[in-house]
Amino acid sequence: MSNQDRNGVPKSILNFHKNLRAVNKHQVHPVLFDEKKEDN
Repeated sequence: MSNQDRNGVPKSILNFHKNLRAVNKHQVHPVLFDEKKEDN
């Protein structure tokens, strides 16, 4: 249980989302979407 929070969600996933939010604050979303369009 040490690797899960109250809701039973793995902390690694929570940390991933925290890091994603922190990155999103410093990056512009359209750039990420443009990269996805190019891949398709």
